[in-house]
Amino acid sequence: MAASSTTPDAASPDRLAARADTGPVADDASTADQLAPLQAITSALSRSLSPEEVAGVVIGHAYNVVQASAAGVFFCTPTGDLRHVASRGLSPVAVEGWSQGTLELPPVIQMTASTREAHWYETHEELVRAFPSVSDAHTPAERLQALVALPLKLGPRMLGVIGFAYSANKRWNPSQRDFLLTVAEVCAQALDRAYLYDAERTARADAAEANRRLRMLSEAAKAFAESNRDLSSAVSVIAQQLTEVVGGAATIALISLIREDGTLMENVAARAQDPELSQQLVAFARENPQQVGVGLRGRVAATGEAVLLPVIKPDAMEGASETTNNTLADRFKPTTLMVVPLRAQDRILGTILLTRADPARPYTEADLTLVQELADRAALTIENARLYQAAQRAIRVRDHILATAAHELVTPLTVLRLQLASLQRGDQRQRASSKIEMATRSLERLDNIIDKFLDISCISAGQLSLTPESVDLSSLVRDVAGLFSERLARSSCELDLHAEQPVIGHWDKLRLEQVVTNLMSNACRHGRGQPIEVAVGATGDMAFVQVRDHGPGIAPEQQARIFERLERAVAGRDQGGLRLGLWICRELVEAQGGKIAVESTPGEGSTFTVYLPRATTHRAEPA
Repeated sequence: MAASSTTPDAASPDRLAARADTGPVADDASTADQLAPLQAITSALSRSLSPEEVAGVVIGHAYNVVQASAAGVFFCTPTGDLRHVASRGLSPVAVEGWSQGTLELPPVIQMTASTREAHWYETHEELVRAFPSVSDAHTPAERLQALVALPLKLGPRMLGVIGFAYSANKRWNPSQRDFLLTVAEVCAQALDRAYLYDAERTARADAAEANRRLRMLSEAAKAFAESNRDLSSAVSVIAQQLTEVVGGAATIALISLIREDGTLMENVAARAQDPELSQQLVAFARENPQQVGVGLRGRVAATGEAVLLPVIKPDAMEGASETTNNTLADRFKPTTLMVVPLRAQDRILGTILLTRADPARPYTEADLTLVQELADRAALTIENARLYQAAQRAIRVRDHILATAAHELVTPLTVLRLQLASLQRGDQRQRASSKIEMATRSLERLDNIIDKFLDISCISAGQLSLTPESVDLSSLVRDVAGLFSERLARSSCELDLHAEQPVIGHWDKLRLEQVVTNLMSNACRHGRGQPIEVAVGATGDMAFVQVRDHGPGIAPEQQARIFERLERAVAGRDQGGLRLGLWICRELVEAQGGKIAVESTPGEGSTFTVYLPRATTHRAEPA
């Protein structure tokens, strides 16, 4: 009998029952016998809730009912390709090749999917004539004497193909063909239901997961809001929430913030649910700041693009070119990792690194999305904490300035009041000159304090006024030094001045006088009666003024801070004053495109150097 393809009327249990009532007597018993197995198959399929369970019924119940020697089940993928799902009695080599995609599916299976029709081959010869390239690789020869391939379809939709092979020639009568077509139909219906159930189950799981993550985000945001006034407390709470939301005992979180200079990231919080691991992590964080732009965390900080490594491979960490990452991998043995940026108002504040040592739980894209949402909320919390701390610092500065100013104003006013009262009492004329001199110095001190207040106000408001003009820096320094003759005498300091050659530039003369005056005042105050050396010069397009004293010097850890507000060059000595002179100097110099630096060795004195471009590009425009 020749191989044939059939597209009969829709087969169903009802049609089989009708054949039993109206068909030839020879077929009646066969059809009636098939109804019970078909009902058993249908019942088993009705309990199948997944495509794999449907395939299991095919190679189980159906395989036994049709008395096949081999069976294969192939389902269509969303892209329309076929994939091997289950088989029985087939070559393990073929099954492995189909599963791994290294071996093409049997041509009869592919043709059935393409034509959407059943194909029947009652003898091995028919099969070989139809497919000359067919070999015994898929099914042992004694099992491939006859074969039927049945499409699984519903209307225009193709769902897959099932095939049954026989070890002997097979003559299918119409009743047997109807039975097999009906089996294919009920399998297609069951497969469609399984897909729908799968989709519904996935949708429910996704909805439940979305609700869970939304609840976590809400709880985390509440925890962030309750701690956003203190930066250290805020980052600690953030790290704790991260390990709880996407964590486990083997999870660690590392929060790093970019420093003001923009070159390094400081690790500000480290958290692990395991107490011992947490202690190790804190030590690791303290010892390993990260350079921006280098390594995984550094690149995320520089680009703002998150990194996800579901499975950490050695070459991935080596490719990071980051000692910190390699140290992290060596010490904590992570198996999965992600790094997300902390973003606030289009600025990158730092990064969050999450990793855990659990091969069974790799991070997913969903985890990355959740952590990024948490990071965005965390960044706002960190920004609020920073703003709050800045406001508190500003309040402390204000309070200190007001308290100090009150004290500073009282002293010269008291001196002035006493001297004037003495003059009113009619003291001797020869003493009047000294009284007037002391009163004049008190007025000068008051004037200096008032000028500092005005400078602070202008600088803080960004309204510093500059009036550039052609200035001989050497002449300016000589004039200022001349005003210090009496002060130098009182301090028992000699002045060694080197400002012979003209150094011409375009600067604000009064502001530079203010800077030089402040530096020489500091030198007199801290000079300990030793010589003060002042030099003026130029190197290329830059001019400089250098003031050196031989006082107590400045400790290395303090040198970076002395140009800030409320810092004093010599710690541990109460010299009074607003502690704003060097900060004002820095602002005045930088406003003219220059910079101020200090070199100091404790016990040997300090050298302050002001560098100024001779053709200045001013930072602040004249008011």
